[in-house]
Amino acid sequence: MSRVQWNVQETFRKLLGDVSRDMEMLLRDLRQAINKGDRKEIRRLAHSMAGAGSNISAYDFSKAARRVEHVADKEREDTLSGLLDSVEAELSRVVASVASLEQNPADQEGPGKENAVATDMDALRHLLETLEESLNSLDPLGSSEIIERISGHALPRDMEEEIKKIDMLVRDFGLDEAGEMLAEIIGRLRDEG
Repeated sequence: MSRVQWNVQETFRKLLGDVSRDMEMLLRDLRQAINKGDRKEIRRLAHSMAGAGSNISAYDFSKAARRVEHVADKEREDTLSGLLDSVEAELSRVVASVASLEQNPADQEGPGKENAVATDMDALRHLLETLEESLNSLDPLGSSEIIERISGHALPRDMEEEIKKIDMLVRDFGLDEAGEMLAEIIGRLRDEG
């Protein structure tokens, strides 16, 4: 029985890896379609990505792709490019999560690990920089969505507390103060890496 279970787990890990690689190719094609202004292709690719994400329970990724699909005919290319950045950030989370399954399948059990995404520092930096742009644009709703994605990562305890404080500031519309705190975090990450 355990051999069958191992084969199912291996097959599932391989499937996740294949799907995440396919989504990376779709993302590249979607970026090209946006650059060309091909609205029909943008909708088709975003729809495919949303469906693939749903199939592997990557719901945040699917939601981000679906946003692109729904606004493809309505928004300018620069707005679509901004939404594409969100899709790309979510795909980074999916890829990091799949990579962690491939590297340490035995370590996936245990308290607290079921919801946290393994922290890929490049993906985290990208999310923090995206949050910084959102704060600088005085966009509390977009900032809250990005904070939610950041909170899904396994963060160092001190950073986790700082992100919670930033979240509270954003909820209270203290975007300038939140931006200052975030700049300190990003500065520390740059110094460390």
